[in-house]
Amino acid sequence: MKKFILSLAAVLVALSASAQVKSDAVIQKAIDKAKALTENPKKAAKPDTWIKLGKAYLAAYDNPTSNVILGIGEQELLLAMGNDKPLSEEYVVLGGVQYKKKVFERKNIYFDPATGGIAFIEVTKPSCVGDALLEAYNAYVKAYEVDAKHKKNKDIAAALKKIADSYYQDAITAYSLGDNAKASALFAMAATVSATEPCEVPIREAFYNAALTAQEAGNFEKAVEFYGKSMDMGYSAEGNAFSNLATICLEQKDTLAARKHLEGGFDMYPDNEAILTSLINLYLQLNEDPRLILDRLEIAKQKMPENTSLYNVQGNLLIKIGEFDAALKAFRTVVEVDPKDPTGLFSEGLAWVNKAAEIQEEANALPVNEYKKYDAMMEQMREVYKKGLEPFEAAYALAKGQAQYDKVERYSAEYLRQIYFILRNEDPKYQEAYDKYRELLAQ
Repeated sequence: MKKFILSLAAVLVALSASAQVKSDAVIQKAIDKAKALTENPKKAAKPDTWIKLGKAYLAAYDNPTSNVILGIGEQELLLAMGNDKPLSEEYVVLGGVQYKKKVFERKNIYFDPATGGIAFIEVTKPSCVGDALLEAYNAYVKAYEVDAKHKKNKDIAAALKKIADSYYQDAITAYSLGDNAKASALFAMAATVSATEPCEVPIREAFYNAALTAQEAGNFEKAVEFYGKSMDMGYSAEGNAFSNLATICLEQKDTLAARKHLEGGFDMYPDNEAILTSLINLYLQLNEDPRLILDRLEIAKQKMPENTSLYNVQGNLLIKIGEFDAALKAFRTVVEVDPKDPTGLFSEGLAWVNKAAEIQEEANALPVNEYKKYDAMMEQMREVYKKGLEPFEAAYALAKGQAQYDKVERYSAEYLRQIYFILRNEDPKYQEAYDKYRELLAQ
């Protein structure tokens, strides 16, 4: 799923490694004791009673992993675990990544192959029956309700944040293990809890992630619901929610709704490549003229005349509909609007590189006996590559020293090295330029 962009923030919900795992009996006794207090009418009217119950359930949730910290290595883990030794060890492939998995009595621990640290933890034997986080959440909500003067807001808010972060981390674990349906439900809970008063730190991307994982699981109804909630909270992943909603609509053969989502998304995020590409494809599918998008771009440019990215979008669109010269003009407008912006020059250079690549691909498809035509096309390809040198050189020079354009500087140098390598045998100046960029990029 190309549009699957999951903001898996490092929500570390670990306690101190010095904490020790308690027996389930001790944990349950604390829960029962706290519950008994809530059954007393006088005690139940006090927020501290419900806070105590919330703490008991949070302790139950934390207990199986209380001596583990995400990110630590194997040796640190073994020291922290003490006599709790792994029962077995194996390598598993999840999402195309191979993890080392250590199996313990109460949990499975997965190590990141890139860092060697703990990537995520799967609890296999909780310390109490049911959803400890949900019970804790309900307890703190009740504490807030009975706290008429809201003297405990700070404590309740901190606990709700802890619960929300825990749900979020559990969602990441479920996603990592390939259970998208479970991940979606957990992300949704993270979003819900984080937006509950008096918590003031909503996890803005949580509903979006809930929608993505629901969509991946094939639950389109839930995905649509969660995308809506995410956008209500002001989060659409820079417009990707619109293209994802359109994809769902197209899966359901509802092209009218898909068009509505894409056009609305394009008006808000005209430089979103996923929306632009999907809208072009939909217009072609509906036998509409993709040039209609250019009209929407003109409106966007009137609203945001200094937004140079719109000219890059316009240029890329013009290339897709076969108007190459007009596209170059759009790219060159960028530096006219903002003399310090090298992106249009870079886009122009890239347009020539892509055009040269198309010629090479066409030449490679020729029959072997058409070698003369092949040689002519390869010469044409080299001439097209040469046209990309000037804009790339200008983009590189303009981007240099501007931190916000460091990628433009780097990629311009990469493309210049490639082009000069192709041309190096034609003229000593090309060989010299190739050596220059090769050495520069090697630093």
